[in-house]
Amino acid sequence: RGCGGSRSTNGGAAVSNDGGPALAGLAVPATGREGHKIPTGANGKALDATDPAHCTDLLTALAWCARHGCDGVGFALGDGFVGVDLDHCRDPDTGHVEAWAMAVVAQVDSYSEVSPSGTGVHVLAHGSLPPGRRRKGDLELYDSARFFTVTAMHLAGTPTSCEERTEALATVETLEQGALRDRQLDFLVAIEGALAGQHELLGALREVAIDRD
Repeated sequence: RGCGGSRSTNGGAAVSNDGGPALAGLAVPATGREGHKIPTGANGKALDATDPAHCTDLLTALAWCARHGCDGVGFALGDGFVGVDLDHCRDPDTGHVEAWAMAVVAQVDSYSEVSPSGTGVHVLAHGSLPPGRRRKGDLELYDSARFFTVTAMHLAGTPTSCEERTEALATVETLEQGALRDRQLDFLVAIEGALAGQHELLGALREVAIDRD
């Protein structure tokens, strides 16, 4: 299902026909102030992206978007569709995705694309999430009451369709926690190296001072 089109000061491209098979579930129109993506109808009034009555199929959403000059469309989560949001993990200039995020992408192994900001990745899959907290650091998981703005910038090497991944989704948080520990360890190693360098510098300066005496 989908909800028309989307406008946002953050931008975001309309989904191309190439993205159709992967995103055949739904779509949403949006407009809003900076930092927000608010689903909006042709009359300018906000829509409820979680209400099936406000949603439509992808092709209809794309047509609506073209007619009304929206920045893009959105993918409404729910009814068996799950979204994994990986923030601050991609270099928009080089396209490099950090290892922790690629580990999550590989684990879920479903349609993945670059987020509208270019600095993150969205993964869409069929399935359901276990109970409990669904947001931790730069990782967020949703299976209801949310929608993703979409770009159709498919992440190379991932499936071009939404796959059933309930079992894999249940282990995503564990994966991210492990990645977080790895990043913390890398940070500590970097600090240790910096301190060691400072220690060596102080030692050298001390020797120079002694020689001058």
